[in-house]
This record gives sequence, structure tokens and C-alpha cells, in this order.
Amino acid sequence: MPMMWGFAFWWVFGLIGITLMVMISWTLARHLDTTHPLGATGGLNAPGGELIDPLLIVRERYAQGLISKMEFDRLVQDLLNTEPPNSR
Repeated sequence: MPMMWGFAFWWVFGLIGITLMVMISWTLARHLDTTHPLGATGGLNAPGGELIDPLLIVRERYAQGLISKMEFDRLVQDLLNTEPPNSR
């Protein structure tokens, strides 16, 4: 019996490890679900669920200096060409 006493509770560590993995996975899944920009329909959605205007994103990136003037003009032109008429 004294020899088994050292090995009797090792299964607890496995149970704790599995519990921690489940909790971390659940937390990551919830975090990624709320911060991912693509909604279920494939449209751009903000975390609150409202639609994001792609032109606003391009303007913000240009204002932050993340894209050049030439790239900004090209992106705006591409976005305006893909919009249906009378949408603005």
C-alpha cells in the first residue's frame, strides 16, 4: 500500500491539464469570434454588428500613413467602380 500512495493522485494533474486546455480554447474562441472582421455572410462587420464602409477604412489607412497617395487613389477608384449605381 505505501508504494501505491505515491501514484494514487497523478490522474488529478491530467484532469487539471485537460480543464485548463478547454478553458483556454473556449476563451480564445470567444475572443476570435468577437474580433474577427468578417461576419457570417462574408461582409465587413464591426464588433457591434453594423456594417463598415470600405471607403472609410481606406481613408483611415491613408490618414495614418499606411498607404501611399497612389495606392489610395487606386483603391478608391476600385471601390467606386464596384459599387452599384445610386448607392451613394
